Amino acid sequence: MDSLDTIKARIRALMARTTANGCTEAEAMAAAERAMAMMREHGLAPDLVECGEQRVRLGRLKLHPVDRLWSAVAYVCRCELWRHSNGQEAWIVYFGREPWPEIAAWLHGVIQGAHDRGLKEYRKTPAYKARRTAKTRAAWAKAWSEGFVMGVLRQLNALLLPSEGEARDADLALAKRALDKRQMNFGKAKPMPALSSDRRLAAARGAGQSSGRGTQLNWGVGQAEQLKIGGR
Repeated sequence: MDSLDTIKARIRALMARTTANGCTEAEAMAAAERAMAMMREHGLAPDLVECGEQRVRLGRLKLHPVDRLWSAVAYVCRCELWRHSNGQEAWIVYFGREPWPEIAAWLHGVIQGAHDRGLKEYRKTPAYKARRTAKTRAAWAKAWSEGFVMGVLRQLNALLLPSEGEARDADLALAKRALDKRQMNFGKAKPMPALSSDRRLAAARGAGQSSGRGTQLNWGVGQAEQLKIGGR
């Protein structure tokens, strides 16, 4: 039996068979009729056909400062987002018009990788190694991550081109309508961990922010292409 994603992909392919794409009027009509029949057969509304989802495994249950970035990733990539947990670990789910969920999941992975590599390097620095206790080192690592988040947010904001505002709003509205039709009920979200205000951690936050600003995030060339990610 074909998966729902496969069925949706076939319907999208049928819907793309239009006169504007080189089909005859008869071919376009036949494709549209077949697409409508498949949607009725599988109980799919047009909004749901156009949308898909990508799940990113966090590998942990506890919230982390870097998790503040995923809602921004979702917005930049025109997706709705929620956090799913089975009580032992958690996932971030990106939902929206194809292919944006895949782009969001890819960007998520790039940012998480940049964070993990950057923090690993920071832990090798004399400033970090000078911390004497495990508690103090944990506080400095957390402050570094908070700074990294601020730096990456600046990079993500730079991707929000004003010329794409209407298209982004339309895609977000489509995702919300599709979720409403799925009768999604997300419940009450857990609050994010509070940001540290300890001035003694300013150096660690500054180092993290510098690393975040150095994370290259650039759009691919052409509409609906994936992001092209530069090196750190």
